Parts: sequence; structure tokens; C-alpha cells
Amino acid sequence: MIKFFSANKIKISFLFLLLLVIFFINIDLFGIKKLIYKNYPNLVLRKEFFERNSILENVNNDYNVKFLPDTQYVQLNLVTKKIKFSSENYSKDKSTKSGVVKPRASNFYLEIINNNLWMIDSLGKIYELKKEQIIDSDPTNTEVKIIDSNFSAERVLDTYAYNDNFYISFLREENGCKTLNIVSAKINDKSLNFKKFFESNECGELILGGRMQFYKHFDKEGILITTSGHSNDRPNNKPQDDNSIFGKTLFLDLKGKNLLVFSRGHRVAQGMYANQNIILQTEHGPRGGDEINRIIYNKNYGWPISSYGEKYGIVNPQKPNYIKSHSEMNFEEPIFAFVPSVGISELIKLPDTFSPFFKNNFLISSLNGGTLYRVKFDEKYTRLIFKENIFIGKRIRDLKFHNELNVILLALEENSEIGIISKK
Repeated sequence: MIKFFSANKIKISFLFLLLLVIFFINIDLFGIKKLIYKNYPNLVLRKEFFERNSILENVNNDYNVKFLPDTQYVQLNLVTKKIKFSSENYSKDKSTKSGVVKPRASNFYLEIINNNLWMIDSLGKIYELKKEQIIDSDPTNTEVKIIDSNFSAERVLDTYAYNDNFYISFLREENGCKTLNIVSAKINDKSLNFKKFFESNECGELILGGRMQFYKHFDKEGILITTSGHSNDRPNNKPQDDNSIFGKTLFLDLKGKNLLVFSRGHRVAQGMYANQNIILQTEHGPRGGDEINRIIYNKNYGWPISSYGEKYGIVNPQKPNYIKSHSEMNFEEPIFAFVPSVGISELIKLPDTFSPFFKNNFLISSLNGGTLYRVKFDEKYTRLIFKENIFIGKRIRDLKFHNELNVILLALEENSEIGIISKK
């Protein structure tokens, strides 16, 4: 009798354990995932747990990956606030057969103006979130002010504030010709009167890039801007052609508005940092091969000849599409290449005031990777000393650091959310 009950206990325990495992693997069948996300937004950072094929795969893939609020040395806190952008941020050309208009991808950009946060959506509408709302832990405190302006665009590429001026780079399409353009306006939180700052005459197939940073070149103050103008798997030779603006880093001086090719051989530079003699860029590779580059005047970075990535289509098993070295072709090697790609986006340098553990550190954001990468370069910016992966779980389009509040701000584009990272 005792043996009978013991055997039954073992069977019941085994069945209970099996049901528990099945429950956790298929937890979304019970609608619990949505409930957890709704009531505990920080747990969305671990949503990949629910999306793996198995718990074992999750353990293998997440080895030594840090999840907020846990990093290697510093405990961080993330608060997200959903921003309701205007209903004008809809694209008529993406309507379905049923006639329902779908919203376009909610990519947006961040600027800190007078300690308030400006958010610029993909069509050029500008919103303001007050400083007090940024630090308010209430995730629903997101009522934004719309700043009146005379600007709209097919697609905004980047925004940049310097001194009293506010710049927007954007795509314009006219008579089937897609061009890169920049407008500028004096900063005014009531109304912005934008004027043409730069207008290209060259048509491109796919206008991307557009990141801007202030830079002083040969004693001339100006703006560096990144460009890309061809489709993903059909690259042309424009990045190597000095008669084209595409596939370049351009320098545009503020006074004469003269254009200079600063560097060439780029695919899609999606992030940029510039300070004195240090210019860093993050660049989308093809399938694999996202790069971090140090940009040096008049240097060539290899695209579309050299890349550590490959085409998105069928890969030739006998021969790579691109040369797997930059230096042997006399091109500049990247500081670091992500293989596979992470959908690399913006990078910023963290001030030493944020944490003594993060001294001279940079943050690099990613889209498909949904991850922040905390990195440190050597003194000559020729290699990474380390890279720490901090999983966020959402596409990160833009990054800014708020000096007065000592917080990191993220543009989380999938649900139009602002991420606010502070030290615990």
C-alpha cells in the first residue's frame, strides 16, 4: 500500500512539473503575457522569454546579457511613457484592400530644448514634453504641446539643435525625384518659421541617413550630414563617386553653405557623434556587417566594394558578394562590425557625471536588436575595449542625454514611447 501511494505521488509530481513547463512555454495562451506587460511595464524588458521556442534556448541565448534594471555595475530604472502623436501621422499610400488606412512606422526623433523634450514625428510635426513630465514617474502624464510650424515632409530623417537654431533633414519627392534637404528655424516654443538651408538637386532611389552634427573643419563652422541614396541589394557606384552626394559624409559650412565631401564609401550611416577631432558613425551593413567607424577627412570606407555583410537575397556559397576586408583594398577598417547585424542606430557619449562606472563610455542603440550597447573605445578610437549588451526589447530609434536631470532618453518607435533611464 505504501509503495502504491509513493508511486502515485511520483506520477502526480511529474505530471504537475510537466504541466508547469507547458504553462510557461505557452503562457500567452492564457493571456497572462498581456496582463503582465500592462501592470508591470518594466517586465516587458524580458518579453523575449515568452518568444523563444524553448526555455533552454532562452537560457543559452541570454547568457551574460544584462536586463534592465541590472547592468554589470550599476542598477538602472526604466520608465516608459506612451506619446499620442497626431492622427496626421498616417500614410495614405499604405491603405489596405478594405480601405483601412494603416499608420506609417512611428519613427520619431528627440531634442532637448530649454530642458524640455521635443519630439519630431516622421511627417515633421513637433511636440513638447515638459521637464517636469520627464521625471514624473506616472506613465500616463504624457500630455504634449504641439508647436506650430510651417513645415511638413514626406519623411523626416533627423533633427539637430545648435545654438539658437533648429535643423531638420528630410526626404522630399517631386515629379518622381527623391532628394535630401535641410530646413532651419530660430528656436521658439510657440511657433517655428522654417527656411530652406540646403537643397540637393540629385535624385536618389532610397533616401536614408540624414544624421547631423556640428563640426569645425579648417576653422569653418558647419554641419556634418550623412547620406544614402540607393536600394538595399542593388548598390550603385555613387558612394565611390565624388560627383555624387550619396554614400558620403558631407560638410556644409554655416556661412557660405558650401558643400564638401568629407568621407566616402558609406552605406547608411544612422548615428553620429562629433567632438573636436573625433567623429564616430554607426552604419547599417547589408545582411550582417553593421559598423562603428571613426570618420577621418578624405578617407574611404569601402561600400559597396567591401563589407562584412552579404546581400539579403540568395548567397553564393562559392564566392562572397563583397570583399571581406577593407584594408587590403586601401579602405578604412571599422572599429567594430556586428555580425549578424543589429539594426544599429544612434550613439551618444555619456558624461562622467552619470556614473563613475560609466566613465568615457558611449551608448549605441539598435532597432532590430532592441538593445543598448555600452561600449568603451581605446584612446585612439581604433578598437573597442569592451561591449556590454543591455536588453531593452523595443526598437530604439534615437538617444539623448538630459544633463540637468541626469537621465538617458530613448525614442522607442514601435508604440511611440519615450524611455527614461535613470540610476536607482
